[in-house]
Amino acid sequence: MTIEDWPDLPYRGFMLDVVRDFRTVDEVLQIIDLMASWKLNTLHFHLADDESWCLEIKELPELTEYGAHHALPDWDLQETTAMKPTANGKIGNVTYYTAEEYLQILRYAWERHIAVIPEFDTPGHSRASIKAMQAYERHTGDSSFRLQDPADTSHYWSAQDFTDNVLSVYLPSVYKFYGVVFDEVIRLYCEADVPLKAIHIGGDEVPDGAWAGRDRHKMKETFINGMLDLAEERGVLLAGWEDIARGLEPSTEERLKHSLYFINIWNGDGIEGFPVVLSPAAYTYLDLAYNDSPEEIGLSWAGYLDERKTFDLRPEQYKGDVIGVQAQLWSSQLRSFDDVLYQMIPKIFGTVERAWNAYPDGSTEAD
Repeated sequence: MTIEDWPDLPYRGFMLDVVRDFRTVDEVLQIIDLMASWKLNTLHFHLADDESWCLEIKELPELTEYGAHHALPDWDLQETTAMKPTANGKIGNVTYYTAEEYLQILRYAWERHIAVIPEFDTPGHSRASIKAMQAYERHTGDSSFRLQDPADTSHYWSAQDFTDNVLSVYLPSVYKFYGVVFDEVIRLYCEADVPLKAIHIGGDEVPDGAWAGRDRHKMKETFINGMLDLAEERGVLLAGWEDIARGLEPSTEERLKHSLYFINIWNGDGIEGFPVVLSPAAYTYLDLAYNDSPEEIGLSWAGYLDERKTFDLRPEQYKGDVIGVQAQLWSSQLRSFDDVLYQMIPKIFGTVERAWNAYPDGSTEAD
């Protein structure tokens, strides 16, 4: 017998957050095996956020020696030698990948036809990198990698209750820092001999009140153009959450389109003229609880998500050039690899199905 079949969408993804609850290399490889069995072809690897920085950058060792090192608050209240504990309270254990470990992950994934897209969330969600570069400056006296202006008087409260997690995007040192990060990422992919499809720069949830005394729109333009400079100089594409593409000047918007792999649509109905990967919270955020039972882990801010609701995603209802769909597993509510598997399976199967059969014409709920 011969079976002829093909996916409707070229991008079929899973996003793994290892910042809030770290996953070992062996666990990541197990996840990659599962992805391959479901014909998913992209691992969106969420490696840096407020709570931790999870990839070794050899030129800036403080990123992991400090930014992935967590200590009890009463031992180091001012965070002079370590970060506060992450959301799950883990303390002192290794919570980052060495360059060699990341190479192993890249090669293992590509052997199974899976590309890895690294994400470093900016310009909000940047507390770990900000604090790590403050430690770097204390150690070296070098302020050329400074990520936050000491004179900044901004008062804000982020979605995850941080008051000091936004980059001072008007500082040239911000782009010097990310130039080093981009260069190391590019080097690792070249050494692994695997394609670097894009570097994901996040871009979501910059809190109101950031960049006090400065025009917020101008700050966004400065940031997007600064990151585009880095990408264009190095010949790499960017990706980001939908927030990066909204409210731009026409010239910046056109420039972004030329250096963009995709934007993740998580909170809207898409954007005309942009390649989009559908990642709507209500249908693809696997960290949402299955139901309202007090025994369930997970959140409910976007509703509940079970193995049936994930099938309800309809790509034809979204604007833009839909190139794929993606399931997301944020890890603030996870405490173990068992939790990861419990939240993934079986609810991820709706996303897997829509990646292959995106437009089930005439199908019913029973089908």
